[in-house]
Amino acid sequence: MRVTNSMAYNSLLDELSKNMENYRTVNASISTGKKLLNPSDDPTGMALSNSFNAQEAAYSKYLENISQAEEFLTATDSSLQEISNVIAKAREIAELGATGTSDNMSREISANQVQDLIDQSIELANTKVRGRYIFSGFKTSEPAYLSTGKILTPEENSSNTYDQNVTSSGVFTGSSEKSYLIKISTAGAVGVAKYQVSEDDGATWGTAQTLNSSIDVFDNANGTDLGVNLNFANGNFAVDDTFKVDVVRGFYNGDNGSIEYNINQNSRVKTNITGQEVFEDNDYFETLYKLKNGLSNNNITDISAALEDLNSIKTNIEPTLVKAGSNLNKLEITKNNLFSLKENIMASINNIEDVDMFTALSDFAKQENTLQATVGAMGKVLPASLINYI
Repeated sequence: MRVTNSMAYNSLLDELSKNMENYRTVNASISTGKKLLNPSDDPTGMALSNSFNAQEAAYSKYLENISQAEEFLTATDSSLQEISNVIAKAREIAELGATGTSDNMSREISANQVQDLIDQSIELANTKVRGRYIFSGFKTSEPAYLSTGKILTPEENSSNTYDQNVTSSGVFTGSSEKSYLIKISTAGAVGVAKYQVSEDDGATWGTAQTLNSSIDVFDNANGTDLGVNLNFANGNFAVDDTFKVDVVRGFYNGDNGSIEYNINQNSRVKTNITGQEVFEDNDYFETLYKLKNGLSNNNITDISAALEDLNSIKTNIEPTLVKAGSNLNKLEITKNNLFSLKENIMASINNIEDVDMFTALSDFAKQENTLQATVGAMGKVLPASLINYI
C-alpha cells in the first residue's frame, strides 16, 4: 500500500497530540505534586482516595471537638478546685467561730471574710470560656449567677414564741440587694395575728396587715412589692416575734442543660457541669450566707449548723471533681487514638495521590525527548514554515 504524504502527516499529527498530552500530564503532576488529577487517571484509586479523605475530615472534626471540650472541662476542673479551696477556708472560719472562744469583733471580721468567699464563689461560678458561661447549662450566653435575686431562708429571733416552720419563696424583681424585717404587732394564730414590715432595718415600719399562711413581704407604707413571700405553718404568734429575710447575690440564672460533644463515631462526652449540680443541689450559697449571718449575730447554733453543711458540701462536690477529671482523661485517650488514625489515613492518601518526584522527573525527560522527536519527524514531512507554528 502506498503511503501518501497526507497519511504520514495525519499519523504524525496524532502522535504529536498524544505526546503533547502526555507531556502536559507529567508536567502538571510535577507542578502539583499529585498524580491523580482527574477521575479517569485512576478511577479505583480516586474512589479510595475520596473515602480516605472523608475519614480524615471526620477525624479532624472530632479532634476540633475534643480541643473545645478540653477547654471547657479544664476551666470547669480549675474552677471546681478553687471552689474546694473556698469550702476549706469557710470550714476553717466556721470551726473557729463555733468554738465559743471568739469575741464579737473577731466574728464580725470573720463574717466579712465569708462575704469575700461568697463574692469569690460567684465570680468562679460565672467563669467564661470562648465567651460562654460554663456553669449556666444551655444558657451559655447568660451568667450563671446574678448580682441579686436570691431569697434566703428567713432568720427567726431566738426569743420568738412562734416555733413552726417558716419558708421563703417568690421571684425577686428588684435590682439591688434587700433586707426585710417582719415584726408581729398583734398576737394570735395564722389568719388572726398582724404584722408590720421594715425595709430600713427597723427605722420605719409599714402599716399592720393580717398574717396569712403566705404573705407578700414589703413595707406597704414606704416600699414596693418586689416579689418576696413568706410562708407560715399553723401556729401562734406573740407580739414582737421577729423574722428577717434577705435578698442577696447568688440567684441561679442557668438551667440543667447538658452539653455534649461528639468525639468519635460512637462516643460522646459531657463537657459541662451546671450550677444546679454544684451549687444549688448542695445549698452552697445558702450555707455560706447562714455562716455569715451566724457570725454577724453571734449565733453559735447557726455557725455549727453551717459547719455541718459545709462538711456535707465538701463530700458531695468531690465526685463532681472526679467526674470532670475522668472526662478529661477520656478526651486525652481519644485524642491520641484519633491522631494515630489520622496519621495512618494521611499516609494512605499520600500513597495514592502523591507523585514519586524522582520517577516523575525521569518520565518528564522521556516525554520531552519523545515530543521533540515527533516534532523533528514532522519537520521532514511538513514545510519548515508550517512546522514552526507547532
